[in-house]
Amino acid sequence: MKRVHGEFTIPAPKGDKPATSSTWLRDGALTGRPLLVLAHGAGAPASSDFMARTAHELVERGLCVARFDFPYMHRAVTEGKRRPPDGKAKLLAAWRAMLGVVDETV
Repeated sequence: MKRVHGEFTIPAPKGDKPATSSTWLRDGALTGRPLLVLAHGAGAPASSDFMARTAHELVERGLCVARFDFPYMHRAVTEGKRRPPDGKAKLLAAWRAMLGVVDETV
C-alpha cells in the first residue's frame, strides 16, 4: 500500500495567535480512486492503530484515504501530554487547510 505524508500550515483564525502546523498521511494511490479525508477524535491521533486499520481497510476497498491531526493533537503527540481540543474556529481552519493540501496533491 502506498503511503505519503507531510506537514501543512494552518492559518490562525482572525484575532488569534500565529499560524500553526500539523501533519497528514495519505494511504493508497490517488489515480482513479475516490479520496476520503478523515480526522481523528479527541482521544487519539491520526496515526493511532484504529485510524491506521480503518485507512487500510478503506484502501483495500478501493479508496484513497487522507488523515490529519488537528493542531492540539499534533502538540500532544510532539510534547507527550494530552491537551483539550481547540475551539471551533481553529478546528475549521485545520479542515480548510487540509482540504487545500488535498487539492494541491490530487
